[in-house]
Amino acid sequence: MNGTSMSSPHVSGATGTFGVIERKRNPPKGGVVLEVVIAKWWASLGKFWLDYSIEFHGLRPEHPAVSMHGGEGIMQLEVRSSLRHEDIAPAVSLKNQVQVLRPTESRIGPLTTRDVIPPGRQIYELQLTYNFHIAKATEVTPNSTLLSDLLYESEFESQLWMMFDSNKQLIATGDAYPCKESNSSCLISVFTALLLSGMKAKGLPYSPYSVKRALENTAMYLNNLDPFAQGHGLLQVEKAFEHLTSYCNQPERDVRFHVTCGFGGGTTGLSNCKGIHIRGGLVDRPRDFSVAVEPIFANADDVDPALKINFNLKLALACSETWVQFPSHLDLMHMARVFSVQVDSSSLETGVHTTRYYVAKVEKGDFVLKLHVRHERREALERLSDLPMLLSQRLPSPITLDVYASYSQAMLSTGTSSSGSASSSSGPHSDVKAYDINCPEKGPVFEVPITLVKPQLVVAPNAGISRLLLSYHDVYFKPGGIQRHFILVPEDATWAVLRLQLPAEREKAISGMPSGVTIGSSRFVIHCLQLRPQLVCKTLEFHKMVSVAPQLDVVQGFPVRVSNFALYFIR
Repeated sequence: MNGTSMSSPHVSGATGTFGVIERKRNPPKGGVVLEVVIAKWWASLGKFWLDYSIEFHGLRPEHPAVSMHGGEGIMQLEVRSSLRHEDIAPAVSLKNQVQVLRPTESRIGPLTTRDVIPPGRQIYELQLTYNFHIAKATEVTPNSTLLSDLLYESEFESQLWMMFDSNKQLIATGDAYPCKESNSSCLISVFTALLLSGMKAKGLPYSPYSVKRALENTAMYLNNLDPFAQGHGLLQVEKAFEHLTSYCNQPERDVRFHVTCGFGGGTTGLSNCKGIHIRGGLVDRPRDFSVAVEPIFANADDVDPALKINFNLKLALACSETWVQFPSHLDLMHMARVFSVQVDSSSLETGVHTTRYYVAKVEKGDFVLKLHVRHERREALERLSDLPMLLSQRLPSPITLDVYASYSQAMLSTGTSSSGSASSSSGPHSDVKAYDINCPEKGPVFEVPITLVKPQLVVAPNAGISRLLLSYHDVYFKPGGIQRHFILVPEDATWAVLRLQLPAEREKAISGMPSGVTIGSSRFVIHCLQLRPQLVCKTLEFHKMVSVAPQLDVVQGFPVRVSNFALYFIR
């Protein structure tokens, strides 16, 4: 078992999160869709065939998280197995601690025109200062999940932190939102700067919203790439600039469209979801969703009321998929409008149908963390003056706790620390797009993305056998090739085991290699993700590269949690 601990300056104790990792197996729960993606490492040359299977096991602790305090002595934890008999050898360890930081200084100030795009828009910046001490060299991860309750389109801008040592030297920077960055963000920033420079040179009006729509509507979708990895497609700067110059005087130029979706009809089922996402399990009947669209002007408080009164778009709604039903037209004014979308998955095949943490390495010493948050309203920033920051740091060495099979054994032990007892009892994006009927060639003014996952069922061969197994034989992989499987995890399952092996008939040779080159193994990347409600996708992640060779099986486990959709990638 593994675990994490949490501590703050005012709280003593530890919290352990338990999960089975014996023989590299991790705990799942049932009733949830599991996506398994197998892809061959792009630099691993030659053709390759694989046999692989997925087997489900069940082992469920009484409580997934246990708080342990030194004064409580022995702590008991029941572990049950509902699918089959399991022999376990549990171990409990604490690997990380989380420290809650409170700001020691809070300061709000206006930004100059040099820092504001477009010019003339007044923006305020909140700077929060946190002080902390590190006793030993380790890795730390600052984040502030309380900054916004939305995963996308947060009302706060920037959200950047900077970390300084005792000599005021900058040692790390990052985003207060847990996520990971790539070079694509830097490139898009450069391309956007080119577009803004060109529009300024021509003296043409623009807004952040018109720039974003131009980039999205002119991007080139690449059918030979993974649809989950490219969004709208490949950015095309010249076409985006042509789009900006051609449609710079459209009525929605300074308007963004706030789209919210929810289950059920009317406005009662609306939530903060920006699209329709069905991934909780089998859906055998049509489902209705409410979609609300509200146009919001940039600098809404300073906009001429006549512009708001006269704002009107006559939109035609379109979607290429027959399993999505929706109204054909929408008359949109400066107010929120609600319409219904029906999704029917009864005729679909299994699969997907779809219409960032920063780690800083620090040495022993005192450090200062500065968080910068921007907003156009000063009062919105004043509410964050006491915003806590979570500083997660890896312990220099895991703390191993004593585990006993029974309470009596723990009582007979000479140890005094808290202990736990364990017992063995497919396709591209599908969107509803809204086109301006007066100028449809400029592309959609807003989209409602739809993603539906229809999983495979796992059933036992007969009532007397509890082995839940899915097998795939002689599956072909080329460099960078991907295989995806979506599986509904059985109830009472607590972890699954994935086994990769070379088919017996292909162990002697691997064809397709250049002359004089032989290879007996190939590399794959395993990437496992679990999605948790209201949490970022990186909350539960497993990532590892493995090599598959003749007569060498690879066995890995991957976690699943109830009411969550798990992504498992092997590339």
